[in-house]
Parts: sequence; structure tokens; C-alpha cells
Amino acid sequence: MLMFGSFEFIATGIGRLLEDAHYKYTDHDGPAGYYHIGLRVLLLLWFLYNCKSLQSEGKKEANVQKKFKLIGVFYFLSLPLFIGMSKFLPGHVRYRMVMVGLNVV
Repeated sequence: MLMFGSFEFIATGIGRLLEDAHYKYTDHDGPAGYYHIGLRVLLLLWFLYNCKSLQSEGKKEANVQKKFKLIGVFYFLSLPLFIGMSKFLPGHVRYRMVMVGLNVV
């Protein structure tokens, strides 16, 4: 948890350094957004690796593990998907779309 908190601290620092960029409408535009996307993809890969090792240990709970894996993949890919979908919207709507989407998930 401490490691994830430090990654978020770095992402916030990057976002604050580039806060007044002319192309930025939200906290997820520009390098900070790409950092968040990369972090989520790395966490997804780590999650899938751990699910695979967990799956080899217990065959009895395969149905529960499949559901857990599906929900986990959806969670980790939600931010990159919402950021990607928001790129097609006008700038003033992007932040609302990403934040509402993440809060629903």
C-alpha cells in the first residue's frame, strides 16, 4: 500500500508541475494521465500474475476466482478506458465524464 501511495504522490507531483499547460483540461491529460494509465496497466499485469499463481494452488474455488479476476480486470482497466473515451469529448466535459465513471465503478 505504501508503494502504491508513493506512485500516486509522484503522479500528483507531475500533474502539479504541469498544471498550467495549455492543452490540459483535467488531472488526467498530458504526462500525468499517461503515468496513471501506465501504472494501472502495470498493476493489472501484477494482479493477473497473482491470480494465476492463486489459481494453481486451489482448484476448488475456480468459479469464484473467475469472477474475482473479471471484476479485477474491469477495475484496473476502468481508468484507461474512461480517459480514452473522454478524448473524443469536448474539453469541458472530460473531467466530469472521467470522475463520474470512476465513481460509478
